[in-house]
Amino acid sequence: MIHYASNSSRQGASSGHDRLLVRQQVGLAYRLVGQVAKNLSVSAGYNVLGLTDRDLSSDYTSKGAYIQLRFYARYSALHPAAPLLGQPTAPVTLVEMFDYNCSFCRIAQPRIAALLKSSPDLRVVMVMTPILGADSTVLARFALAADLQGRFAQVHDSLFTGPTPQPTDEASLSLLARANGVNWPRAKTDMAGAAVTARLATMTQDWEALGRVGTPSFLTPKGRIVGAVSIEVLAASLNAGEGAK
Repeated sequence: MIHYASNSSRQGASSGHDRLLVRQQVGLAYRLVGQVAKNLSVSAGYNVLGLTDRDLSSDYTSKGAYIQLRFYARYSALHPAAPLLGQPTAPVTLVEMFDYNCSFCRIAQPRIAALLKSSPDLRVVMVMTPILGADSTVLARFALAADLQGRFAQVHDSLFTGPTPQPTDEASLSLLARANGVNWPRAKTDMAGAAVTARLATMTQDWEALGRVGTPSFLTPKGRIVGAVSIEVLAASLNAGEGAK
């Protein structure tokens, strides 16, 4: 069972955890500075010529690596737009970009659950990238509305273990809400509300800046992984020491 980290538990994190986050972010800042320094021409082109993130978002450029590090730094600091699986005080962060109607994301989901169960030092930041149509957006909004009620993990599991494609009509979503302890009238209102809209827009904009990567995609201390890879591959990618000390 994946444990959900509520907003209140995030706010109650210890000062020791805050210091750990500061050390992690300082380390990432050094990596960001070093990456830009490796290719001054790319950096100059970006700043002087007005190139956009998407112009240089490839994995094969220094700028692309810089964008990935910036994205990872932003979300490993527990960006308020993205829901969280695991404990907020866990020192190692995996960032996942996913779509609820993505068949490969469905394959990856139980692997992430197993990795969380076996790795108490791990937390997974869930960046929603609904790229497969209007229904994907509806499901993302539903999950974010559930997050506002502290029921994200339960709804997240249900959306990936239920029928595919997941129905998005009101009757189906209301049944799913009740089955997972979500107040449906409140969730229905929140789905169209400003808070959910802003969070989804932020995640979408950050994903676009990253280069509109496919799903599932993962950012780890070692870089980016694309696809429903094995637990072993994910675990190895996290053994970079970024947050283990």
